[in-house]
Amino acid sequence: MKELLIQIAWAFVTVWAISAMGIMLFSFWLTVEEIKRRIEVRFGKEDER
Repeated sequence: MKELLIQIAWAFVTVWAISAMGIMLFSFWLTVEEIKRRIEVRFGKEDER
C-alpha cells in the first residue's frame, strides 16, 4: 500500500512540475511576442514618418 501511495505521489509531482514548466514557457512566449509587437509598432511608426 505504501509503495502505491509513493508512486501516486511521484506521478502527481511529475505532472505538476511538467504543467508548471509548460505554463512558465507559455507565459514567457506570450511576453516575448508582446515585446516584439511593441517594438515593431514603435519602430514602424518612426519609419512611416
